[in-house]
Amino acid sequence: MAVVRCDTIGCAYRGVETCTAICISMQDRECATACTIQDLMERKPESHKESRAAAPRKHVFATGAGLTAKQKEFHTLEDRIAVVTGGRRSGKTYALLSEIEKYKDIADFSGLYVSTGGVMYACEQLARMFPVNTLQFVPAQNLVIFPSGAKMRFRVIRTMEDAFSLGGLEFDLVLVDGSSNFTHDQLGYLKHLNRSCKGIKPKIRLSADNVGCSKGLANVFSEPVKEGAL
Repeated sequence: MAVVRCDTIGCAYRGVETCTAICISMQDRECATACTIQDLMERKPESHKESRAAAPRKHVFATGAGLTAKQKEFHTLEDRIAVVTGGRRSGKTYALLSEIEKYKDIADFSGLYVSTGGVMYACEQLARMFPVNTLQFVPAQNLVIFPSGAKMRFRVIRTMEDAFSLGGLEFDLVLVDGSSNFTHDQLGYLKHLNRSCKGIKPKIRLSADNVGCSKGLANVFSEPVKEGAL
């Protein structure tokens, strides 16, 4: 599929020559996700040169390194619901995505990553964690499939209609990036989707800028929320 300049309002790649033609025909809320996953499929070393300098790909989980001490501490939590807090660029998204390592070899695993502002950065981080050539990308479904068959879905959620579009699905792991940008109703519905009939313990992991937000989140979810600060 040819690379074009995107002119879709709200697309993370708008005006950048890394967005593929698939995004032109997508609805606004799906555009950034579809472009990002499609770009990962076709990525070349010079990709994202105009949007942001791509960080060197360390494939950290292939080498067993790459997490800071605080990220590792969060990564080892076994609580049902946990939130990682920290300032901008502190590594919150990276800490969230590190949870995928626990499930990537389970064929029946199904995970969900959601954000209100796009998924470009998360997909770039995923490409640092795991060799892209081992992953299968399905842009039309905003889906990443690991060699084992484990699946990770990426979605932009801005309205309850966006959340309801996931109705009928179940996710063993739900990653909520920027939880303070979601309404209580949206978070409650995401908890409803966090269930499993496959013997996998359901977990929710969130990120937030404000330290000490776990008490408020506990009120939303009606159960304890463990907090880890970076």
